Amino acid sequence: MLETKQRHFEGSKRAFEASLGIRQQLAQSDPNNAVWQFDLVQAYINYAYVAKDPKAVLTKALNLTLELDRTGRLAPRDKSTIKYLRGLLAKINARKK
Repeated sequence: MLETKQRHFEGSKRAFEASLGIRQQLAQSDPNNAVWQFDLVQAYINYAYVAKDPKAVLTKALNLTLELDRTGRLAPRDKSTIKYLRGLLAKINARKK
C-alpha cells in the first residue's frame, strides 16, 4: 500500500501480484481452509487497486466471499465484506454509465 500512496504504481502492481499469486497457491492447496480462502479475497481487493480490470477482480472476490458464506465458512466478522464488495462494484458500474 505504501508504494501506491507514494505513486509507485509499477512497484505496487508487482507487490500486489506477488501477494495474489502466493494466496492463490495457498487457497488452491487447501480449498477447505476458510482462512486461506478469505486471505485470497483480501488479496483480490488489494490487487483491484492496480488491476486493468478491477471489476473482474472484485467480482472474483465477491463470488468467493458469497461461496464462503453459502457454505457456512465465512466468519461473522467478515460478513460485512459482502456489502463492501457490492458497494465497490456498484460504484464501478455507476462510473461506466
